[in-house]
Amino acid sequence: MKTRNGFVSNSSTSSFVVVVKKEHHEKVMEEVHPFIKACILALNPTTKKFNDEDVVTFGTFETMGGSSWEWTEVDFDGDMGDLDKQDDKYESVETYIEKAEELFGKNTVLTSSTDF
Repeated sequence: MKTRNGFVSNSSTSSFVVVVKKEHHEKVMEEVHPFIKACILALNPTTKKFNDEDVVTFGTFETMGGSSWEWTEVDFDGDMGDLDKQDDKYESVETYIEKAEELFGKNTVLTSSTDF
């Protein structure tokens, strides 16, 4: 088992968790493509307290030899533009993290993933 600090976007067998300040999450969700937003919402982001700050967490888990992300349905019927529904589903979290870092700087998002 390999544990990584950072996000592994190309592994369908990874479990990952993302943690970001609530106000940063809300701004990123306003800025990303609606399909990317739908992908993040499909991961059921949850607001929690961490060190007396509101943070949003979301992620996947390893189950039955694959990531729960493989079986997660993304509810989106809008215009995909240049995005590919299957490929960009897996890239959506990386896109989210890139937007957060573009808006708020490096180390804005805490990520951890495990590749089995």
